[in-house]
Amino acid sequence: MIEYTTLKNARTALLSLDPLCAIANFVLYYAERGHTFTIQHTDVPGDNDSLCKPKTTDLLEIIRAVYEIESATFSIHNRDGNRAGYVVFMYPSENNCSPLESVSDYGVTPTSEAWAKQWDAFVDRLA
Repeated sequence: MIEYTTLKNARTALLSLDPLCAIANFVLYYAERGHTFTIQHTDVPGDNDSLCKPKTTDLLEIIRAVYEIESATFSIHNRDGNRAGYVVFMYPSENNCSPLESVSDYGVTPTSEAWAKQWDAFVDRLA
C-alpha cells in the first residue's frame, strides 16, 4: 500500500508540471508578476499556516495545501505586500473538477483579467 505522504507528493508534483492545470498556470502567472499567496480560509477549521506558509510562491506547497482540504481561498498580495485580490483553488479529482477547472473563483482585477484572457486562449486552442 502506498503511504499517504508519498501519494500526496506524487500527485502534487504531477499537477505542478501539468500544462492543463489551471492552479499551476495561475500561480506561475502571478508569481512572475511579483505576487504571493496566503491561505485566507478553508472549508476545514484549523491552522492555515500549517498547510502553507504565508506569502508564498511555492507552487508545490500551494497544491499540497489544496490537496489536503480539496478547496481553499487564498489572498493574493502584490510586491508591496498589499492585498491584491483572492482566488479559490479546488483540487482536481474524479469527484471534484478537472485540472482545467481547478481555479473555481477569483476577484476581478486587471491581473486576473489578463490571466483569464491568456488561460481562455490556451484552453480554446485545445478544442
